[in-house]
Amino acid sequence: MAEICSQLLHEEGTPMLYADAKNPDSNKVYQSIGFVEAGRIADIKFDLRP
Repeated sequence: MAEICSQLLHEEGTPMLYADAKNPDSNKVYQSIGFVEAGRIADIKFDLRP
């Protein structure tokens, strides 16, 4: 992950990661390589059945 992000930054890209907020271990790893929380995504499901 760190190598891919490094390459993206070198190419003036912006790395983006969607991570499970319920997994603190993986989030610590992502933070250790420079990711910061910038927002949250909510899952919304619509049941269209009558």
